[in-house]
Amino acid sequence: WGVASVPSNIAMGMTALGVLSTVTHLRTFGSQRLLLRRERSAGVSVAATFAAANVLDLCWVLLAPAIFLAVYVPLTLPAVPFVRYYTAAAAVCWWASGLAYLVSSAAPPPSALMVGVFAALVMGAFLQGLSPSISSARGGIVEVVLGLSYNRWAMEAVSIGELLQYYDAMQSEVLGVMADVGLCRMDMRLPVGAGGLGAPLSTREAIAFLHVSRDFTPSDCDADVALAHGVLLALGAAFRLLALAALKFLWL
Repeated sequence: WGVASVPSNIAMGMTALGVLSTVTHLRTFGSQRLLLRRERSAGVSVAATFAAANVLDLCWVLLAPAIFLAVYVPLTLPAVPFVRYYTAAAAVCWWASGLAYLVSSAAPPPSALMVGVFAALVMGAFLQGLSPSISSARGGIVEVVLGLSYNRWAMEAVSIGELLQYYDAMQSEVLGVMADVGLCRMDMRLPVGAGGLGAPLSTREAIAFLHVSRDFTPSDCDADVALAHGVLLALGAAFRLLALAALKFLWL
């Protein structure tokens, strides 16, 4: 991979994982509504049934990204450590399974598959933090919309790890890509001119680059990676709570 292609290549891989994971988990509640209705009429707690299904599905949430990466990593040979890639992929599966629970609980069964695939595909392919980029969306309503997408966070977490593997040898290129996309909030420290990545630097930008290249260390991005994982986990949990509410009050 060229350094500039790292974020887009990672985004494509995570989109595939997100869509597949969503489709897989749609069946957890989508095909069990009649059974859940009967169990509720018999006095079985919906919350207990929901929690049990989540615990059982958690095994696949943790196993699926390992299977996916077992094929993906040998084909693409990323420089980032496997554990870092797996952590982000597992967080994507957690997010996607939560979305699947919500869709299968709230949407009519005939349209649940279409709605789930559409939502996962839009979040993965169109709201991935590249177009529009994280940097261009900074401070606006688009930033809030991007914040709901699994790929915006997964792309950033993995791209940071991948790009920093090349930092010692390609310092200026790595910082330029990070600033252009908005990774590690580098656009706030190293503004990219109106011409974008590769355009001639102004005097102000050149001075900013010298300061950043002198002071920046890879550990400066640890908080951003942790934030990305945390947001994915929080969104997955929020989807699950909404799914539980839908099961209790919409269909059962």
